[in-house]
Amino acid sequence: MKLGKIFKITTFTLVFTGLLASSALAAGTGDDPTPTKDIPSVKQQQVLSKKLKDLQIYKDKTESKLRIMALGDLKTVGVTPFKQETTYWCGPATTKQVLNYLNGSSESQSYYAQKLGTTKDGTDFTVVDDVLNKLQSKYTYSYSTSLSLDSWKYAVMYTSDNYHPAVLDLKITGSELENYTGTVSGHIINVSGYDFRTDEAKVRLTDPYDQGNRGKTFGNKWYNLEKVWKANQNHFRQAIIW
Repeated sequence: MKLGKIFKITTFTLVFTGLLASSALAAGTGDDPTPTKDIPSVKQQQVLSKKLKDLQIYKDKTESKLRIMALGDLKTVGVTPFKQETTYWCGPATTKQVLNYLNGSSESQSYYAQKLGTTKDGTDFTVVDDVLNKLQSKYTYSYSTSLSLDSWKYAVMYTSDNYHPAVLDLKITGSELENYTGTVSGHIINVSGYDFRTDEAKVRLTDPYDQGNRGKTFGNKWYNLEKVWKANQNHFRQAIIW
């Protein structure tokens, strides 16, 4: 084989391998991109209506509290991270994390994958609240979309203060979550705290995904609150389960 041909093959292999690696980093982690709609039960509709009213009362009380405290507040929820077992199991892994916290124990990720109807295309985010509600009795989760930054912030605080981890659907780039490389088109992840003690409000995410096996993204990680909201709004669903 001629040297030029070997060089061309080697160059093609390197370029193709690089494209595959780039594509892997840009793909979703198990959030099904099919544009389905959430279908709430009557109870979920009633609970959401009450929550939205309670949220305004909570907001007024919290703002008064923060003014008195002057320095803000910190809250963490002790969610144990479980690394997702496949590249498309962020839904089952996050469901396991939340239920393990609420129930004190949990089933396997494959069990939750079956309950969620997860396929190689990922998990339909609109069914996550239904599965969470069926598999624990401490709290009724609700599905909301397109919350303003202010409402989203207080929903995150409300769930953290009441020890019920909220769940998010994110489209991530390195400009929102700095531990990530490239773009992740869809990722399901739960919240496990907030920190308002400085001018830069932060939110803690319990991430089941170890992007590139670098140890940078997996586990309980703190990020700028507004940037996480932007990642949530970048996703076509713009949804929070809280």
